[in-house]
This record gives sequence, C-alpha cells and structure tokens, in this order.
Amino acid sequence: MALANGPSCAARGYRRLWDSVRMNEVERRLDRVESELAIHRLAAEYCHGADKRDLDRFLAVWAPTGVWRIDDDARFEGREAIARVVQAQWRTFPQYVHWTTNHTVSVDGDTAHGECDVAVLVHLHGGRWVRTGGTYRDQYRRIDGRWLITHRDASTRFDVDPTPNEDEIRLRFEDG
Repeated sequence: MALANGPSCAARGYRRLWDSVRMNEVERRLDRVESELAIHRLAAEYCHGADKRDLDRFLAVWAPTGVWRIDDDARFEGREAIARVVQAQWRTFPQYVHWTTNHTVSVDGDTAHGECDVAVLVHLHGGRWVRTGGTYRDQYRRIDGRWLITHRDASTRFDVDPTPNEDEIRLRFEDG
C-alpha cells in the first residue's frame, strides 16, 4: 500500500542520498571549472602587470614565497626578489608585450600545474625590436581562497628575429 500513498520512506531516503551525491559531483566540477578560469586569469594578469609596468598587479599573481626561474641559473624567491627582477627588466627594456597561448591546466584540489607558450615583442634601448618566446611551466596553489603562482619556470627561451646582442639584454638592477 505504500505505493498508493507515494514512495516508501526507504525510496525517499535513497532519492535524497542520490540527489546529494549528484550535487556534490556538480559542486566539485564547478569548482574545477572556476579554478581553471582563475588560473587562466593569472597568466593574463602576469602579462598585463609586466607589460603595463604595474608592480602591484604583477606581484598580485605570486604566492608570498613564489619562485620565478628565468633560464637555468637565475632563480628568484619571494615577492621582494621577484619585484627587483621585474623592475630590472623594466629598466633594461623600454617596452615589451607578452602573448600567452596554448595554456593547459590540471587542477587537483587546492594545487594545480599548467603550461603555456609565450611570444614576446621586446623594444631594446638602441631602438631595435626583437621577437622572443618560450614556454612557462607553472605550479599554482589556492591560498586563502585565491589561486596564486607558486613556481614559474621560464627557462625555455628562444630568440626569433633579430637576435639581440648580449649587452642589450643584460638586466639592469641599478639605474644607469
């Protein structure tokens, strides 16, 4: 007679459990999608901050103990060190513009890793423009609800055309 009066108590309990499991799956998938979008935005904000010489915007993408590795022997740890090197780049290169593409991201809870290619148009002090590019390999972490770069490896750099002279690209850590 339970069917005449609607589903049994056991059936209603099973349906609530099933709906709860499905909702948890939807919430998990939504978190992954939102995380991927936030991480893609980090790549764009990194470029905007660097290209527009906006130090606050550039540093906002980094974890407090973030690591930026440029080439094989240049490693900078922490926002203060990262600030020093990007400011040296700004003194060295009057202007540059980054384009990132092919950004892939894999999220695992509150950590993630990603990879994207970058093309950069660089204006040198002598007036020449050079094209360069490479690949960023990143690690990310969600800290206090925000995704941040914990490690960026930019070691796969190549110069396309024309090749700059060594003195044109030596970073200027001091004015002059």
